[in-house]
Amino acid sequence: DQVDYLLDNGKPTEAEFLLSQTLSDSNTTKNHVHLWLKWAELSERMISAGMSPSLPPVVILRRAFKHTPIHEREAHLLFLTNLMKSLMLRSSSSEREAAEKENELKGLFQQLLLLSRGSMYAIDDPTKTKSKEGDSIDEGNESGEKVNLAEVFLSYLQYNIIQSEKSNKNNDMDDSIRSIYSGVLFHSSYGKSCKGKDESEVTAMKSFFDACLRYELVSSSTSKIAKKRVGADKKKKRATRQANNDRICKLYEAAISFFRGGGGGGFWRVAVDGYQRGLQNFKCGM
Repeated sequence: DQVDYLLDNGKPTEAEFLLSQTLSDSNTTKNHVHLWLKWAELSERMISAGMSPSLPPVVILRRAFKHTPIHEREAHLLFLTNLMKSLMLRSSSSEREAAEKENELKGLFQQLLLLSRGSMYAIDDPTKTKSKEGDSIDEGNESGEKVNLAEVFLSYLQYNIIQSEKSNKNNDMDDSIRSIYSGVLFHSSYGKSCKGKDESEVTAMKSFFDACLRYELVSSSTSKIAKKRVGADKKKKRATRQANNDRICKLYEAAISFFRGGGGGGFWRVAVDGYQRGLQNFKCGM
């Protein structure tokens, strides 16, 4: 309440100082999830306004993540996903810093995959508590949204696709991008079905599938052009083309299976029909 009062009266520096004093010496995040997130958000806003917070948002989120035990799954996931988003938005001042950031993101993504393997459903936001009747009561988070894993997976995939366009290490980036979508779609129960997911997650997963297919279709076309130029031997060309085609067909089939898992009609049926047509058209053009 004191933080909100200071913010309402145009005193972000005082509000940020209060949050830092409240949380800096804390070795736990329990019961303070919304305060840690508010501190990180305020720090970001201050930096955008040309002000100097006591700590940057990435450091705040790292600290919160570090002090959150994995058995507090919802809070752990919330800090993890927010840390990933913050890192992806952060620019690097040197090649060394950029490499360190990429390694940190890879590690966080692997942890996110591990945590998502046992989840088919959206994760409740721990800044909300339950009333005796089971209804959610918002505590410090006006949106009250669930932790949208699909949105984070999509953001990380898109981030890596953008990085690949800037990089000369095309083969390494191809492997990295494929390992991301393979982990989500083929090695996690979360990517198996849309059953139990809310509308925002299903929409994000639709965009995830589309981004994967777009990437592989463009990559396949580019690969064909490149091989014509260098005159690669026919056997190698056939093997590469077959591998590309297999990846694309597998993605279409995964998308069909994912949306079929929702049952019923509506959006799920439209998505299934669209991917079935896409697969059929692709096979006809192979």
